[in-house]
Amino acid sequence: LGDTMILKISLAIVLLLIVGCFFFIIRTRKKYKIANTPAIVISIKKIAEFVTVSFFEEKIMIDRKPQKIVDHKLGRFLADKLHKENGIVYDEVCLIAKGNVRAGYDLKEISSQDIQISNRVLQIKLPNPKIIDVIINPKGWDFYVEDGDWSEEEIVKLKEKAKKEVEEDAITLGILKKAEQGKEKLKILLMSFGFKDVIFI
Repeated sequence: LGDTMILKISLAIVLLLIVGCFFFIIRTRKKYKIANTPAIVISIKKIAEFVTVSFFEEKIMIDRKPQKIVDHKLGRFLADKLHKENGIVYDEVCLIAKGNVRAGYDLKEISSQDIQISNRVLQIKLPNPKIIDVIINPKGWDFYVEDGDWSEEEIVKLKEKAKKEVEEDAITLGILKKAEQGKEKLKILLMSFGFKDVIFI
């Protein structure tokens, strides 16, 4: 082949390579196309409450109330036998609450002002971690002692107190700090939206 023909073939090959690279870049950009900020905010809000850590505790709750004052000899004798105090017979109840405290981020609080997107990098300002819920299923209550007369209202109040104390114990033991340390789980989820990186600010 002559020099002219070789030159033409070389130019054609280079042109094909350029065109091929151009279409590859276009297809790649389309593949990783990310929605605009308002759409991203809506998608994140749909995640709602994102749990990063859980805390489990079995809480023993005991309550007692005076039943009646015993003045006669037989009453005092029975009170002593029943290990009661000062001649007063007590109604007692003892239960164990099996509670699960979940903490994480309420992503419904995110707004467009909390999000910046540039070059497929998402920068997002998260709300403070919070207690998402405290779960004690109906089967999560064990009654070990139930002596005397206890109304449903009194039992409900004791259960509410148990639930509150389980939550307080979780906070005391640092569940909110652990929830913040679990942001890596959220990062993985947000990167599945097509971002090459997610930065929490």
